[in-house]
Amino acid sequence: MGSKWTWENSRGFVPYDTEAAEELEEIFQRGDTMAVLSKGTFAKSPPGEYHVYFEMSGQVNQRTGFVRAVRRNGKTVMDSKEEEADGVLTRAAKAAAAAVTAATGAFSGASASAAPSASAASCASSASASSCGPDEGPLKNVFLSTSTTDAHEVVDFGAIKLKSDKQLTQILEDNVPGVSSMLDRLQRVSVTTYIISTYHSGLPSLQGNPTVLAHSRNCLRFVFDKIPELSPRARRANLKLLAESYQSCQAEQARVIDFLFGTLSGRDQGLREQILAVVDSQKQQVLDLVINLQNPSLHTATAGSPAMQLAHLQSRYLMDIGETLTLRGIAAASLDRCAPPPLSKKQREQAVKLFRNHFSVGDVCQALVADVNHQDPDAERTIYRDTLGRWAGEAAQHGFDSHSIYYDEEKADQYEGKPAEPYQPFLRNDVALQILKHIFLKNKKR
Repeated sequence: MGSKWTWENSRGFVPYDTEAAEELEEIFQRGDTMAVLSKGTFAKSPPGEYHVYFEMSGQVNQRTGFVRAVRRNGKTVMDSKEEEADGVLTRAAKAAAAAVTAATGAFSGASASAAPSASAASCASSASASSCGPDEGPLKNVFLSTSTTDAHEVVDFGAIKLKSDKQLTQILEDNVPGVSSMLDRLQRVSVTTYIISTYHSGLPSLQGNPTVLAHSRNCLRFVFDKIPELSPRARRANLKLLAESYQSCQAEQARVIDFLFGTLSGRDQGLREQILAVVDSQKQQVLDLVINLQNPSLHTATAGSPAMQLAHLQSRYLMDIGETLTLRGIAAASLDRCAPPPLSKKQREQAVKLFRNHFSVGDVCQALVADVNHQDPDAERTIYRDTLGRWAGEAAQHGFDSHSIYYDEEKADQYEGKPAEPYQPFLRNDVALQILKHIFLKNKKR
């Protein structure tokens, strides 16, 4: 293989396993700007969950937006390539081209000049997709409007039966390998102790706002209340994500708690709310993309410059453009003492424009298809297939083709793969679009 690929955790950079590293090197040498990890340990993750963007030298969890630094031969990815080329490559030209390609390709497969129409291209990016056409604008407006922000907030926290410290510890140890030896980012407090403290008292950084503090604490209690209902794989994935956030800063912890709450509360509230959890995840990805585009030196930030680290930049952007785009987590972000100064008016306007250009209804469709069509019966899901089936049956009374959510042999070329379970939903992109239209454009909550 020759090149050494590493990723950063709380204790420094650790090697990728051999298969994943070989996959990264092969894709990088091919000249691509981004790799979707699928081999080695990543073969156990949902398809497409982890991307490595070479120009930003970062690994991004596509479900949560969580970013980890990546190094190739001890350097940022592009610096390592330049060193090999012995100065032949022109850094400025390469960076500009790769940044534009990665930014647009990661979400739409379109060029920079086509960014405003990239979402439409995304919806038609395969034989299984129909053009978003005139529905792109109206659906995008709905997803970026105030009408969707309160969908997850209908939870009776008072009905939660609190768990003991011993129960919480056992849940973590049963589902997160090595959690007993995991420490916070300062290497002082065990992650388990820190999580238990949050469960009882909330995050210390939120104490300036008792309402936000209580909400975040209650959200974590809700997560632990719902964890036993999930499949073993989903339990492990969600609790691993939670534990790893406690090796980062409190701004990251607040966002992960809010993300898990949104996902699990949507699970109980029907298809509309489950889809909104997918939309929230897509919004987080686009926000991180915008932050990276406007802060190209982000990957060089160190512990000595916390204001330029992604978690704190996220707080600033949430404070400055979150309300305009109805993003989650604004209240918690406002209490982040390490957030950088406010964006200028021009920066805010550019950020909103970038966000709207890169947020794609086509990407939402593809995310729905990938979630529903996952073949592992123990897969971690946001869209529950039984919920989708019930919704389709009810929606048939209002003009929706309830049979369209199942595999159609006559349209086999419009799918990616075949279902392992013939009586479970299996979507095409055009059907996903019809579901979105029926739920959100007909303005009927089903």
